[in-house]
Amino acid sequence: MPRGPEDGGDVPVVNAGIGMPVLRKEDSRLLTGRGRFSDEVNLPGQAYAAMVRSPHAHARIAGIDAVQALAAPGVLAVLTGADFLRDGLKSIPHRPFSLSPPDIRLANRDGSEIFIAPHFPLPADKARFVGEAVAMVVAESVQAAKDAAELVRMDYEPLPAETSAGAATRPGAPRVWDERESNVCIDADVGDPVATDAAFARAVHVVRLETRVQRVTGAPMEPRAAVGACDAAAGRTTLHAGSGGVVRQKRELAWILGVEEDAVRVVAHDTGGNFGTRNSFFPEFALVAWAAKRLGRPVKWTCERSEALLSDYQGRDLTVSAELAIDGEGNFLALRSSNLSNAGAHSASHVPLSKGASIMTSVYRIPAAHVRARAVLSNTPPTTPYRSAGRPEVIFVLERLIDLAALHHGFDRVELRRRNLIPESAMPFANPLGLTYDSGAYEKAMSAALALGDWNGFPARRDAARRRGRLRGIGVANYVEVTSGFPTERVEITVRPEGRIDAVIGTLSSGQGHETSFAQLLVEWLGVPFDSVRLVTGDTDVVSEGGGSHSGRSMRLASIVMGKASEAVVAKGKEIAAHLLEAAQADIEFNAGTFTVKGTDRSIGIFEAAAAALGNGVPEGLRGPLAAAHTETVRVGGFPYGCQVCEVEVDPETGVVEVVRVAAVDDVGRAINPMILHGQTHGGLAQGIGQALLEECRYDPESGQLLSASFMDYAMPRADLLPEFATELSEVPSTAHPLGIRAGGEGGTTPALAATINAIVDALAELGVTHIEMPATPERVWRAIRAAREHSG
Repeated sequence: MPRGPEDGGDVPVVNAGIGMPVLRKEDSRLLTGRGRFSDEVNLPGQAYAAMVRSPHAHARIAGIDAVQALAAPGVLAVLTGADFLRDGLKSIPHRPFSLSPPDIRLANRDGSEIFIAPHFPLPADKARFVGEAVAMVVAESVQAAKDAAELVRMDYEPLPAETSAGAATRPGAPRVWDERESNVCIDADVGDPVATDAAFARAVHVVRLETRVQRVTGAPMEPRAAVGACDAAAGRTTLHAGSGGVVRQKRELAWILGVEEDAVRVVAHDTGGNFGTRNSFFPEFALVAWAAKRLGRPVKWTCERSEALLSDYQGRDLTVSAELAIDGEGNFLALRSSNLSNAGAHSASHVPLSKGASIMTSVYRIPAAHVRARAVLSNTPPTTPYRSAGRPEVIFVLERLIDLAALHHGFDRVELRRRNLIPESAMPFANPLGLTYDSGAYEKAMSAALALGDWNGFPARRDAARRRGRLRGIGVANYVEVTSGFPTERVEITVRPEGRIDAVIGTLSSGQGHETSFAQLLVEWLGVPFDSVRLVTGDTDVVSEGGGSHSGRSMRLASIVMGKASEAVVAKGKEIAAHLLEAAQADIEFNAGTFTVKGTDRSIGIFEAAAAALGNGVPEGLRGPLAAAHTETVRVGGFPYGCQVCEVEVDPETGVVEVVRVAAVDDVGRAINPMILHGQTHGGLAQGIGQALLEECRYDPESGQLLSASFMDYAMPRADLLPEFATELSEVPSTAHPLGIRAGGEGGTTPALAATINAIVDALAELGVTHIEMPATPERVWRAIRAAREHSG
C-alpha cells in the first residue's frame, strides 16, 4: 500500500484518489504521541472539579451540607442543583428524535403529546439513577476536589426504584418523574395493524420470540474530559471537550447558559472513540463552563473509568415480543412486534426506537407489518444511539425468527431467506413500515458471504469438531441499514499559494480516518498531492455549520458539499487562468491540478493560480483567495446492507463459546478508501460479537445498583476472543447519492448479534436448545445445555 512522509514512509503517496487503500495519514501523529485528547488540554490557572454522585437509584434530595467541604484546603466552591437554578440555567436541550427524512416520526396512539423528560446537569429535586451527579466540588487540585467531595453531606430520602423496562411499565411502578401518571413516555404504532392481523389469520405457520437485547455501554478508549473557560471582558465562554460534533455542543451549551451562540466557543481536538454515545451533550460539559464563569478561572474535569461506567450514556436495552407469519410454501406474510425501549431517567434519544421500528422487515419481502413502539423511563442512565442505533436489535429479532421458522417447520434456513429476499428488480422498494430502499442486490451479497464463509464446507468441519468433543455451529444473518442524521453540512475549501489545500468542515473524526479519506476526495477532484490537503475541524470559531459524525453521515454529506465546493474552486480557477493565459474561459481545461489552454502547451498550476489571484495581475473581481464554500441540506438517507456468516465451537462441559470463523460482506455503495472500510467492519464485528457473548450493564433489581461498574465485571472483547475476519466490500451504487455512497461504519455490528447467536443455537440444536439470550456467557450456555439434557432425559 502507498505510504507518505507523514506516515513514516519515504516515498510520496501516488494515486491517492477515490477507491485507493491509502494508509491513514493521522496514524503517524497518533501513534507517536502527537495527538491531543481532551485531558491533554490544560489552561493557565485552571482549577479542578470532582462530582458528588448519588449512591441511590432513586432518592429525594432533602438537603446538602457543604460546610465541611468548603472548609477543606484548596476548595473554591461547592455547587448544587439549587445554585444552578438560581443562576437561571436551563435543562440540556436533548433532541430525542431525528426529524429529517427518511426517519419516521412516532406519535402516541392516544393522541397525547410525547413527554420529553428534562435533564438538568445537577438535579435540585431528586437523583434518578445511581451515579447521577448531584453536586460539584471545585478546588485547586484534583485530589483536593476528590477529598472535599467526600465531605459533602447529602441528606437523601430513598425512594423505590425500577431499572428494567418491563417493571417500569407496570401500573403502580415507582414514577421517575412525579408529574407523570406513568413511566411510559411513548406508545406509538408503526405500520398497518389491520393488514397485519389479516395476514396472520391466513398464515399456515407462526413463529414467536420473546427476548431482550441487553443494555451495553460504548466504553470508548478515552474517557470524557472537559475544560471550561470564561473571558469576562469579551463575554465569551469556551469549552474544550471531545464529542461527536462541536456545532451541536456549542448550540446546546449556549441554550443551557442562556446566552447567544456567538458568546460560546467549543473546541475538540482528537476524540478517542465515540460509537454514538458521545454525540449527546453531557452534564459535566455545562458544569465546568458554568463553574468557570462563576469563579473567573478555567475549570477542568476528567472522568475516571468507574464514573464513565456509571454515568456515560448507554445503548440498546430493547425488550421485544415478535411474531412472523409464513404460508405453506415458506413465503413471509407478515411481521408483528412489540418493541419496548428503556430510555433511562432522561429523554436523551428515542432514535434507536424509531429507526429500529422502521427497518424491522429488513431485506425481506414482508407485505404487512405492525410494530408497537414504546419507550419507558427508568432509574438508569439515559440510552442514546450506540453503533447502528436500533438496527442490531431488530435485525437480531427477525433473523432469530427466521431460524426458528426453519427449525420448527422444516425449511432450509438459507433457502427460506433466499426465497423472501427483495429482488433487485423490485427497487426502489417501499417496506411496510415507512421506508423506501433506493437500491440493492441482497441475494448477491448473501451468496457472496456464504461463499466467503465456506458454508458448503461446514459439515466436514462440524464432524471434525465432534471428534474433538466440541459442538460446532454456523449462523447467517442479513441486514439493511438506514443512515440519516443531522441533514446540513458545510465545507470551506481554500487553495493556499504555498501548496496547501485547507478544507474546513463540520464533521468530526473519532477514529474514522477523515484526514485521509476526505483528502482523497480533493486529490481526485483538484488533482493536488495527497499530503497537501489539511482538514480543519473541531473549533466553532472556524467551523460555522455542520452536524458532526453519526448515523453514517460524514462521508455521505462531506462528499456532496466537498464535491460542489471543488467545482466552484475549479470554475474560479478557470477564470483566473483565462486571464493569465490570455484565452477565453471556454478554452480552459482543468486536469490533474493544472489549467491548460485547449490544444496548446500553455498552462498554469492550481497553486500558481491561487498565488496570482492574491496579486495585482488579475482584475479586481478575481482578486482574493482561490476558495469556495458550500452548504447543503440533504434529506435523503442511505441504505447500506450485507450479510454475515459466523461459526462457533462450544465446549459442552463448560459452556465456553469460541468464535472460530467470521465472514462479512458489506455493500457500501462506493468505497472511498477500502482499507479504512475494512477496518470499520473489523471494529464493528468486535463490538457486535462482544455484545453477543460478553457485555451487559447489569443492575440489581432490588437496589438499582450497577453490578458491572468496572472492567472486572463489564467484560470487553479482547483480541484472543476473535479470529481473523474474512471481509469483502460490495459496491452497488446508491441511486440516492451523487457518488453512489451508502455508508460503511456500522455494518460490522448490525448483523453480528444475530449471526453469532444463530451459530451458537445451531451448535446446540442437536441437544434440543432452540434459543439462548444474550450475552451468551459460559454459564448461560452451560445452563441451557444442562436444561436441554434434563428435559430430554
